[in-house]
Amino acid sequence: MGEEPNKIDVMRLGRDLPLGLTFSCIAPAAGLHCGRCNKCAERMEAFRAASIEDPTEYVNRPDYGIASRKDTKMFQVSREFNFCYGHRLMDYQGKCKHLHGHNARVIATFEAADLDSQGMVLDFNKIKQIVNRWIEENLDHRMILRRDDPAIEALEKLGEPLYLIDGNPTAENIARVIFEKAAEAGLPVVEVRFWETPNCHATYRAPG
Repeated sequence: MGEEPNKIDVMRLGRDLPLGLTFSCIAPAAGLHCGRCNKCAERMEAFRAASIEDPTEYVNRPDYGIASRKDTKMFQVSREFNFCYGHRLMDYQGKCKHLHGHNARVIATFEAADLDSQGMVLDFNKIKQIVNRWIEENLDHRMILRRDDPAIEALEKLGEPLYLIDGNPTAENIARVIFEKAAEAGLPVVEVRFWETPNCHATYRAPG
């Protein structure tokens, strides 16, 4: 171990050195710790383990190093879905204020730290049975509208199938709806990407 051990070494070996004085690397341009490498991640983890506020200044957000290192240990799988729907946007100036339709593309991603006994994060068939079935039963070939849209009454009289949400049925909000339904079903979903058109898509990720 060098003259200036990182904080995890101090924690492990009980060195008589204040944690705040230890360091492992400095970003030359900014004169700050990088916040990305494993040494920075170890330093952050040591402070957290000791329940001590980390006084270190990092170039990147404080949890970047830990998040990046944890990500390398995770497994991810994704499944794609396609469906057709109609909508319109309330309080909006533009073509999308009128009723119109889209051919949607959805990619849902699921994550786990370890694989199950069959070597999977999640069986693709299970994803299809839960997520695709919900989409087909609730969103496919339906008008997705804001709950207070005045067009709802007329569409209901015509027997049009609807799916109502609290906010505007934007790509962002529809991605969130699908994410939340997958999470409610107990699936380890971490991200849903939703293409409204081939050139435009929105992403909703797990908070935190």
